[in-house]
Amino acid sequence: MTVTVVVNDGSRVQDLDEKTPTPHEDDGLVHYQEGKAAGRVVVVGRSTCTFCVKVQTVLAELLADDALIVLNCDKLADGAAVRKAAREDSGGHKSVPMVFIGNRFLGGCDTVSQSVTVGSWQQ
Repeated sequence: MTVTVVVNDGSRVQDLDEKTPTPHEDDGLVHYQEGKAAGRVVVVGRSTCTFCVKVQTVLAELLADDALIVLNCDKLADGAAVRKAAREDSGGHKSVPMVFIGNRFLGGCDTVSQSVTVGSWQQ
């Protein structure tokens, strides 16, 4: 399963511990906005957050290739802007992960895990 991770060289899964700066690191907000507009699943989180990693793993197992965009704000030069936009779009949700399906805010780790368990996460 391929997961799009906007970090380092960006369009495919990368070593999440690597901090080599590239031009893609400041495109997080663009990827966030375009991913939501295209109806993709967008996860806004941090690479060191166990809840974020759990959600990313669960969704990566469920989704077709290139259907998931993971934005780890601690790895993005514009991570603060991505997180601010996600907070506004979620109605004020402050913790990560923040999961969106298109323009609809789904929730965080507990909500996604529960939705996946009962099979209603895409409805």
